[in-house]
Amino acid sequence: MPLFFYIAKNEYGQKIRGTIDSISTQAARAALKQLHLEAVELHEATMAERKEFGESVEEIKEMKSYEKEVAVAKQETIPEKKAKKTKKKLSKKKSTNKKYFPLIETIRLYAGWLLAWYILVYALGGYQNSRDLPFSIPYVEALLPPYSSIVFSFTIASFLFLLLTTLIKEIGAGKKKSLGILGLGLLLFTLYRINV
Repeated sequence: MPLFFYIAKNEYGQKIRGTIDSISTQAARAALKQLHLEAVELHEATMAERKEFGESVEEIKEMKSYEKEVAVAKQETIPEKKAKKTKKKLSKKKSTNKKYFPLIETIRLYAGWLLAWYILVYALGGYQNSRDLPFSIPYVEALLPPYSSIVFSFTIASFLFLLLTTLIKEIGAGKKKSLGILGLGLLLFTLYRINV
């Protein structure tokens, strides 16, 4: 493997001379970058440079101590980076950890559309009752509470179902908590129906 001579600047701007074994000039530059050195001069070592750095034990020791300092600095920063990556992974897991239940999601979809339809009926009925219109909308009149209390019951049931299933999804409740919350919803709906 060829031996390359280099003059490089370290992180503090100090010039360091040395040699490095490498396959090519590009690989030598990459190896110096990994050591946090910026190559100022880089070429294949001459015989004089080989002898100089082969006999100069002090500079080799100096380079090794510098490499150790760089390794220690890397070890200090790596746990911080790992901690940040771990936090990101955990937050991604929390956001993607929500389970999907096809039957409940389908019922939630239909309940949402039903609730939207009933809100439209209430809006049209309120408009029709507050203004004198030259025409009436029989469908709206048939569904409004003075004529049909069942529509209001379905509205309340749809709203409670959507509210409680959303609450269960957001808090990530287990089976027992989910059943408890849905039981509370049934109790509230039953109390409403008893009093109407």
